[in-house]
Amino acid sequence: MFGRDYEVMKSDAYWISAWILDKKSIQYSGKKQAWFDENGSMMPTYTTERHTPEKREAKESNIIEEIKR
Repeated sequence: MFGRDYEVMKSDAYWISAWILDKKSIQYSGKKQAWFDENGSMMPTYTTERHTPEKREAKESNIIEEIKR
């Protein structure tokens, strides 16, 4: 356990190492994640996601007949 998460106001929340969560029956949420150094200081966390758009066929016209006057 790394300590209490003081950003959470409605309940008691603690920073716990991920490897222990599989071994114990602890209710947890994976929404917040953080990395800590040897001194217990929180390090900046970055998430990189790659978006690959789906391929679509070109349309001949952008006019929508149902709303055309």
